[in-house]
Amino acid sequence: MLSIWVDKSSLFFEISILFIALMILILITLIFWDAEHALHLIYNTDIIGLNIGLYVKYQLDKKYGFVNSFTEAAS
Repeated sequence: MLSIWVDKSSLFFEISILFIALMILILITLIFWDAEHALHLIYNTDIIGLNIGLYVKYQLDKKYGFVNSFTEAAS
């Protein structure tokens, strides 16, 4: 939003879109790592945490990361 406020050219708009996409990617990755690490600490195994972390990441990617007009129309 700040980049668009500074300059309304397409370059700044593209920078803001890139920044938002990067922040979403980082957030999803952190959620994945936190779920994996927490379950590793609770159950003392890597497999459960990895599987649940991957499942959570898949659900988040499906809902927020890879959305297009076809998937929006289907839901």
